[in-house]
Amino acid sequence: MVVIIKMKGLPWDATAREICKFYRGLGIREDDIHLAPSEEGRASGYAFACFQQDDEARKAMYRNGNYVGKRYVELVLSSRSEMDKILKEGVRFSPIRRRASARQTPD
Repeated sequence: MVVIIKMKGLPWDATAREICKFYRGLGIREDDIHLAPSEEGRASGYAFACFQQDDEARKAMYRNGNYVGKRYVELVLSSRSEMDKILKEGVRFSPIRRRASARQTPD
């Protein structure tokens, strides 16, 4: 059974390769990483990691709060339906967050 972890707070220029490094030692491949766009089709700072083994996903959750670049990353368990919906429709930000993110520049 595939276990899906949603990652929030990634640098906007994060790549699947960098995310694989974050999960080093847990048997995840670049093909298992899905970067989620915003509604506008830009980088959102969200991604999904699909783990083939339950025990690897459990170990991955211990990395909650660790860093990718200069950004700490929040990990939450997700589902196939949530991942498919967000990958299709994009991440929806509130108007306040959208204005703040428009001012943010990549590190």
